[in-house]
Amino acid sequence: MNIKLMTAYLSTEDIGLYFFLISASYFSNALLFVPVDYYQQAFISSAKERIDAIKRALLFNFRILKLYVIPVVLIGLSLLISDYGEFIALFGLGALGSVALHGVQSMRNLLNNFGYSSTVSISQVLEACSRVGIFLIGCLLDFASLNMIAIAWASSLGLTFIHLVFKGIQGGLFKGQSKEQVALKDFLKFATPISFSAVTSWLQVQGYRVALVPLGYAEAVGIFSTISNIGSSAIGAVNLIYQQKFNPKIYQSQGGYTLQYLKYASLLILITVVTFVLVGQPIVRLLTTPEFHQYWNVILYGVAADSAYLIIGVLTIHLTLKKTTNAILLFSTIGFLINAVIYVVLHFTEAITINSIGIPILISQWAVAGLLFYQFKTKINL
Repeated sequence: MNIKLMTAYLSTEDIGLYFFLISASYFSNALLFVPVDYYQQAFISSAKERIDAIKRALLFNFRILKLYVIPVVLIGLSLLISDYGEFIALFGLGALGSVALHGVQSMRNLLNNFGYSSTVSISQVLEACSRVGIFLIGCLLDFASLNMIAIAWASSLGLTFIHLVFKGIQGGLFKGQSKEQVALKDFLKFATPISFSAVTSWLQVQGYRVALVPLGYAEAVGIFSTISNIGSSAIGAVNLIYQQKFNPKIYQSQGGYTLQYLKYASLLILITVVTFVLVGQPIVRLLTTPEFHQYWNVILYGVAADSAYLIIGVLTIHLTLKKTTNAILLFSTIGFLINAVIYVVLHFTEAITINSIGIPILISQWAVAGLLFYQFKTKINL
């Protein structure tokens, strides 16, 4: 529904700029907040007193947020005194959205690991409906714009976060009394490879939005991102449902359930890809305007590339639990280099088109998944 509204009320260039904003926000999330959540979920799941561990993790998050404010303020001030002052509102929404995104993802993972899977499912519906609802109201009041869609995105995350925190309070998850601080040096030792992995993963999947828009490909990025995002959203929903059911078993078994998880995940990916080969074209016709219809096959890039996250995500958790994060660092670097080399070749051969944008993403994502699986099976000491 949101895609339908965007393609009806926004230009392809504005859509490209919107995905640029979202990607920049996800970058800061990947750089700082993703490793924080990996660390705290592993920390809480292995603790004897998990409620006290949650309190320690909460205090740690407040320390991280204080660190986050510093670069945000500096970048904001730089925008104000530069020629890009018109983007200060969008930057502010993006920075706020990044924090809200971390809050939502962390609370979903926490509640899911404590058995509140139905609450997590409801939160996903709330986020999607509120995002569409807020933007729809803006469209009906003739406020449809790039700023409006960004407001809808940040607001939906804020509402979802409030709902999740309320459910956490109801469940007594924040009753811990511990005031002991998580050692920052322990986190930094753990987080460096995870943070680098998250950033390189972001660069592989979303970096094209930031790199290609300044090179004059805003319209191509807008069309590719819009259509591939339909596939990404679909496989993302499938991934979330699957992860809600099985990720807690990975933590509870300390990695013992990983192989079984991978078998079911592979079958699920195959079924999803085949389904979208059959129904992708009518879905794109239903959800977009005519100018997008000829590029319906781009939806398959979104499905195939993002399905790799189901494999990469669980293997990252497994290797984190086994304290072999060096492999994550190495294979993420290889994936990023593969991605970057292909884009450079496409750029200098003037072969960047709406249909070719997804090729480096697809190849690099599955290369990382394959390398992580190889490490999982062979247990090579890296």
